[in-house]
Amino acid sequence: MAEKQVIVVGFDDSAHSRYALDWTLEHFFTNQATKSLFKLIIVNAKVAPVSVLGLAGPASTEVYSLEEVDLQKKSEKASQTAMEICKAKSVNVQVDDVTVVTEEGDPRTVICDAIDKYKASFLVVGSHGYGPIKRYHFQGNLVKIDQDQETNESVLQSTDPVH
Repeated sequence: MAEKQVIVVGFDDSAHSRYALDWTLEHFFTNQATKSLFKLIIVNAKVAPVSVLGLAGPASTEVYSLEEVDLQKKSEKASQTAMEICKAKSVNVQVDDVTVVTEEGDPRTVICDAIDKYKASFLVVGSHGYGPIKRYHFQGNLVKIDQDQETNESVLQSTDPVH
């Protein structure tokens, strides 16, 4: 049997990422014939407290600790929600080759690293409801999309030399 194709889903427990996960499960994991063809990696990015706070001073250690606990709880809740969505779609995380991972860092970097690490064939993320202009503004020079006219495939290429 050929190696399973990997689907990475970026998940942050927002309505848009819940929809993206639900869509992925609906299209790739509810049919017994296609279920065995794919491996699903659900990636949650836990933002570092330093990037959220940006504080310095005598009270910053206490605030940092509180924020770290809060971010950990949010991350655990997101992972739990992802598993609950899988269960609601009758996808067994243990049996159906589904993995939920949490990595600390900027979500864009975490998702790009997950694509490399797991050699993903597909990436599914929610849009957060951004329109095309706002997406273009946030995207900047990080990613360009090449459209192959013959195969109708979209190829995401990083324009950042680090990736």
